[in-house]
Parts: sequence; structure tokens; C-alpha cells
Amino acid sequence: MSRLEKASNSLRQFTSNASHQMRTPLAVARVHLDVLDRYGPTSPQGKAALQDIPHAIDTLEMLLKQLIALARSEDQGDMQLRPFDLADLAASITGDRAAQAPASMDIGYDNQAHGAIMALGQPSLAGELLGNLLDNAIRYSDPNGTVLVSVWREDGQAMVEIDDNGPGIAEEHRAKVWDRFYRIAARSDAPGTGLGLPIARALADRLGATIELLDGRTGNGLCVLVRFRLAPA
Repeated sequence: MSRLEKASNSLRQFTSNASHQMRTPLAVARVHLDVLDRYGPTSPQGKAALQDIPHAIDTLEMLLKQLIALARSEDQGDMQLRPFDLADLAASITGDRAAQAPASMDIGYDNQAHGAIMALGQPSLAGELLGNLLDNAIRYSDPNGTVLVSVWREDGQAMVEIDDNGPGIAEEHRAKVWDRFYRIAARSDAPGTGLGLPIARALADRLGATIELLDGRTGNGLCVLVRFRLAPA
């Protein structure tokens, strides 16, 4: 009963937080629609509203996508883990995100094993995990910045590292960014929902993987290290 009550309280808190986050972009869109109705689309106010409405819709779409991903990551059903090529998956995710990133951003991929790296997990969830982390790195990096995805084997584990030269995460925030909807105050105006890293942690837990936040390898930015289990030979 204690566990059930804790789960129920957690669900209520999450629902409250999620509804609060959704109200903001919806309110922004409603205000701009009222401006369009009052002044017309050809007025200076209407033109400004037309520029801001897509941003509100994009924010809401991102939030809904992440809420769905979070629900999937917390599905309590049994999941069969199976071998998959982590190197190939990471290369595919990197290529997809590189095509969507600013053209001035340098996004690289480095397979230090020079071949397949067979990890144990569920490929679709592992792809969501890596895509989520790479989206974060791209979103918070400078448009002219650098993001490098590296894969290798070490101590019986399959490793993925996503390193960027963005603003990074200070040591005092690294334990808090795993909390849902937590935003670093200095970046409150940056795009994001405060769900990216909590989703990544939930997906990693489902896959039996671990995530660690480190300083960027160049001395700037953030390095996210993910450890998967190697598949049995």
C-alpha cells in the first residue's frame, strides 16, 4: 500500500507539472491569435504574432513528444533485451541529427573500435536515448560549435560519449538536472522543457545502462558518457 500511495502521489505530481508546462505555449499561441484577430495579419502586430506562433507550437510539440517518450520509458511490461550493433546505431542517429542541425555546426562521429560493437538492449529505446542526448547537445551548443559522438569498448562494456563545447552543466546542478522539469535559472530563456535528461535516465534504466555527466573533453562544454552492457559472444 505504501508503494502504491507513493506511485499515486508521483503520478499526480507529474500530471500537475506536465499540465503547467503545456499551459505556457498554449497561452502564448492564444495571445498571438487574439492579436491576429484584432489587428489583422498584415499589421506590424500581426506580422510579429505570425513569427512567434510557430515557436509556441514547436515548444508544445517537443513537450508532447518527450512526455510520450517518458511514458514509454516507464512502461512496466517485460522487455526482452537482445544484441544490437551500438556502433551502427550511433552512426545512424548522428547522421540523422547532423542533417537537421545548423549547417555551421560541426557534428562528428568516431568509432574507436573500427567495427561492430554488439551491446545488449532494445534498439528502438537505445536509439531514443542517444537521439535525446544528441538533441540536447545540439540545442544548447553554439550554432558554430562542435559535437562529437564516440563509441568504443572498455572493461566489458559498450561505451558511447557525446561531447560538446557548449555552456556545460556546473557541478552543483548535475544531481538536479535529472529531476523532471528542472531548468537551470541562467538558461530559462533557452529552448527546452526540462525533460530531456530525465527521459534519458529513465530510458537508460530500462536498458540496464548508466549515464554520467562529465566536463567537456576540451575543457569546455559537457561530456555525456553512456555505458551499455556488451552482448555475450
